[in-house]
Amino acid sequence: MEFNNFAEALDEATMWVAKHYPTSTWEGDVHDFYALLVKANFNNQVFLDYLKQAVLGKVYLPKQINCIISKGSVTKIIIGD
Repeated sequence: MEFNNFAEALDEATMWVAKHYPTSTWEGDVHDFYALLVKANFNNQVFLDYLKQAVLGKVYLPKQINCIISKGSVTKIIIGD
C-alpha cells in the first residue's frame, strides 16, 4: 500500500495546529483532522487506512500526533504535548 503525499500533509497539519493553537493541544475526531490535510490528495477511506497503518508503526506519523483507538478504529486525534 503506497501513500503519496501523506508525510507532507501530516507535517502541514501539525504546523497549522501549532500556529493556531500555540498554548494548547488540538483534539478532534478523524473527520476534523482530515479537514486539516489540505495538501493531501486522497479520500477519507484511504486516510483511515493510513491511520490504521500508522498506529501499527508501519507508516509515518509525527511524534506530536496521538491516535485514540476504540474497538479497532481510530476515533480521536490529539495534536500537541
